[in-house]
Amino acid sequence: AQAAQARRSLSALAAMADKTKNKKHDPEDDDEGPTRPGLVRGWSKKVVPPTQTLGEEDLSYLINISKSGLEQLRDDVGRNCAPNKLDLQYTYIGAPGCEVFGKGLATNEGLEMLSVHNSEVGDFGAQAIADALCTQKGLREMNFSSNEIGDAGARAIGLWLRGSTTIETLLLTYNHIGEEGGVHLGSAMCENRSLKVLKLGLNDLGDVGARSIGEALEKGHPLLSLDLGSNGVSNDGAEALAEALRLDCPLQQLVLRINRIGDDAMRPMGLALEINKNLWELDLQGNSLRAESMDYLGPGFGENHTLRRLNLEDNFLTDAACKTLLHVLDKNDNLQLRELKMKNNLVTSLMVTQLDLYMRTHVNDLKHKRKTDKEERRSTKASSPGNRTKSKVGGF
Repeated sequence: AQAAQARRSLSALAAMADKTKNKKHDPEDDDEGPTRPGLVRGWSKKVVPPTQTLGEEDLSYLINISKSGLEQLRDDVGRNCAPNKLDLQYTYIGAPGCEVFGKGLATNEGLEMLSVHNSEVGDFGAQAIADALCTQKGLREMNFSSNEIGDAGARAIGLWLRGSTTIETLLLTYNHIGEEGGVHLGSAMCENRSLKVLKLGLNDLGDVGARSIGEALEKGHPLLSLDLGSNGVSNDGAEALAEALRLDCPLQQLVLRINRIGDDAMRPMGLALEINKNLWELDLQGNSLRAESMDYLGPGFGENHTLRRLNLEDNFLTDAACKTLLHVLDKNDNLQLRELKMKNNLVTSLMVTQLDLYMRTHVNDLKHKRKTDKEERRSTKASSPGNRTKSKVGGF
C-alpha cells in the first residue's frame, strides 16, 4: 500500500512538472518593477472609450496613445473646440508624435491648457508644438516639464512667447535649458505682456540666463512668480534679480533655492526688500549664506511690509545671524511675515526654540489684528449714512 501511494505521488509530481514546462510565459509573472504601458488605440477609458472622439469633456486625459490614435486625436483637436484642457503627460509621443499632433493643434480654437509633461518631446517636439501654438492663439497654460528640452527648444518656445497675448503659465521644469536658452526666453519676455508664472527649476540657465530674465523684469514685464531653483545661479544672477525687485517689479514669488548664491548678493537683495512692495515669498534655501548675509538682509526685513514667506533652510547661518534677524523683525511694526524656515543651519536648539516661539506669537497677533480690522470695517459700513438711508427706505 505504501509503495502504491509513493507511485501515485511521483506520477502527480511528474504531471505538474509537464504542465509547468508547457505553460506559456506570462509577462505579468515577472516582478521587474513598473514598465511603459502597452499602446492602445485612442484614449484611456477613464474619459472616453477607445477610438471615439474627444466629445464634450472639459478635460480630456490621454495615456500612452498609439500612432493611429494620435492621428485621430489630430483630426479631433483640429475640429472640436469644446474641450479647453488636454493632458498628454506620460504619453511618450516623442518628437514625431508632436509633429502629428501639432497639425491639429494649429487650427484649434478652444484649448486653454495643454500638458506634455514627461512625454519625450525633446527640442524637435517642442519646436513642433511651439510652431502650432503660434497660430492657435488661445492657450493660457503650457506644461513642457521633464522633456529633455535644450536651448534649441527654448528658442522655439521663445519665438512663440513673443507673439502670445494669452499665455499666463509656462512650466519648463527639469529640462536641459542652458544659458543660451535662458537668453532666448528673457528676450521673448521683453515683448510678451501676458505671462504671469514661469517655472524653470532644475535647468542650467546660470547667471547669464538669470540676468536676461532680470532685465525683462526691469523693463516692466508683469511676471508674478519665477522659479529658478537648481540653475547654477551665483551672485551675479541674484544681483540682477535683486535690481528688478529694487525697481518694484510686480514679482510676488521668487524661488532661488539650491543655487550658489553667497553673502555679497544679499547686499542688493536687502536694499531691494527695503523698497519693494510686491514680493510676498522669497526662497533662498540651499545656498551659501553665512552670518554676514544677515547684516545686509536685516535692514530690508526691518522695513519690508509685504513679505509673508521666507525660506533660509540649508545654509550656514549661526546664532548671531538669527539674533540679528529677530532684532530687526521685532522692530518692524507692520511685519506681515507668516512663515520662516530656518532648518539645517548652524543654529543651536535654543535659538530654534526662540525663533519658533517668536513666529507663533507673531502669527497669532496677525490673526487677531485681521479679525479686529474686519469687525471695524463691518461696523463702519453698517453705520455709514448710505446704509442707514437704505435701511429706512427698504424696510430691512
